[in-house]
Order: sequence, then C-alpha cells, then structure tokens
Amino acid sequence: MGLMVNIVMAPCGEFWGRKWNLLDIVTAVVFFSLHCLCMMAPFHFTWPAFWVACALYLVTGLGVTLSFHRNLAHKSFCIPKWLEYLFAFRGSLTSGKSTRMGELTPISPPVY
Repeated sequence: MGLMVNIVMAPCGEFWGRKWNLLDIVTAVVFFSLHCLCMMAPFHFTWPAFWVACALYLVTGLGVTLSFHRNLAHKSFCIPKWLEYLFAFRGSLTSGKSTRMGELTPISPPVY
C-alpha cells in the first residue's frame, strides 16, 4: 500500500501556485469531462430522463442529508436500525469519496 500512496501522492508539477499530484490531475480531468458533458444536456433533454434525475436526487440527496449528516454525524433523531442502514446505503450511492480514498488524500491547511 505504501508504494501506491507514493505513486499517487508524488508531485507532478506546479500550477497556480499549487503542487499537483496524480490524484489531483485525474480528479480535474474527470470533473472537466463531466462539465463538458453537462453542456450538451440541453440538446438531449427528455422528460422521462428529467424525472429519473429527480428520483435519483431524492434517493441519494436524502440519503446524504438524513443519514450521513443528521443521523450519523449528529445523532439528532432515533430510527430503527434497519432504516438507519437503508438511509446509509442510499447516501453511499452518491459519488463522494470513500474512506479508503480519504486515507490517500491527507487534509492539509491552505497555503496563502
């Protein structure tokens, strides 16, 4: 695992006063690609696809809001364990970073 971390976290270059590593470059390319695809969305709009997007937003958005934030982080309400697991699973369907990836990207304070 140490070799993989060294490869991913090795500095690749400097851009805008920040040292970029391989993970930063891959993340930037993925987000740039997604934004380019989103610019084509108005030309391929259909109502069924819109309703699918709304349904997926409700499934994943409520999973993150209810489960990860309100319940798991703050324990602000009590629900049965099976429902807690269901909400946590729904929240995990989003495209957020996993805990395994979080180990590869240490949080450092911003440089001014």
